[in-house]
Amino acid sequence: MNAAMPYSPPADIEARRSRALVIGAGALLLCAVGFFVNRDQFFRAWLIGYMLWLGVALGSMGWMMIHHLSGGAWGMVVRRVWEASSRTLPLLTILFIPVVLGLNRLYPWTHAELMQTNEVLRHKSVYLNPTFFLARAAIYFIGWNVIAWRMTALSRAQDAGSVEATRSMQRLSGGGLVFLALSITFVGVDWFMSLNPDFYSTMFGFLFINY
Repeated sequence: MNAAMPYSPPADIEARRSRALVIGAGALLLCAVGFFVNRDQFFRAWLIGYMLWLGVALGSMGWMMIHHLSGGAWGMVVRRVWEASSRTLPLLTILFIPVVLGLNRLYPWTHAELMQTNEVLRHKSVYLNPTFFLARAAIYFIGWNVIAWRMTALSRAQDAGSVEATRSMQRLSGGGLVFLALSITFVGVDWFMSLNPDFYSTMFGFLFINY
């Protein structure tokens, strides 16, 4: 078999992919209906559903980096699944757009009049403001996508026989795990704890990683 030939998935996987596409199109249509029926509920539901699938991609990337960092063979069976899951991050970046468009409906701290009248929120305004919120989100997405892209490139180089690629993946995994842990902690605070800006917890971001 020529190794240069593209891999064709089995027919049963193609059939499942087609069914999943149909289901996804139907679900997207229902989302559109929900948007017009109750926009507040639509944006809340989108955020929860979005975080579910983002968690799958980020969790896969985390396990992939732990595998490379440990240097063991325990993850070889599912390594390709983790890599494929992490490569959905560009799509998930695009799917964050509805959250951006729904900031005013999701987060009370985006309302200027409330920030001016609420003493607690006024003190938090340096951190809780749309510009800084979007800037932090951009940092998270850039970091996640760069790690996923670099890991994929190094994995292909390793498949081609590069020993240096293995060492590079281990080095990247060390720093990547630190960034992943910190970014998910801040995501918990930014995207979820700030839904109720009067709520305060020093452990919420840390506990969010475990979920």
